[in-house]
Amino acid sequence: AFDIDVTRWLRPGQNEVVVGARDTHDGRHSSGKGAIDHGDYTFSSGIWQTVWLEPVPDTYIRRLAIFPTWTGPA
Repeated sequence: AFDIDVTRWLRPGQNEVVVGARDTHDGRHSSGKGAIDHGDYTFSSGIWQTVWLEPVPDTYIRRLAIFPTWTGPA
């Protein structure tokens, strides 16, 4: 997952946002299921689920981590 602020590229009226992905297979990164010896898996890279735009205010929570502590009996 990733996020990017596209505000500076928006213009009044209707805008079109094009999202793409490139898989270079240059060997610098682990390929996971896209590896040469992929066993029973098929190659899977690129955009495979829905992509959406989400408006956020100028101040917002980007990431949140919660670490619960249990003080009762196990």
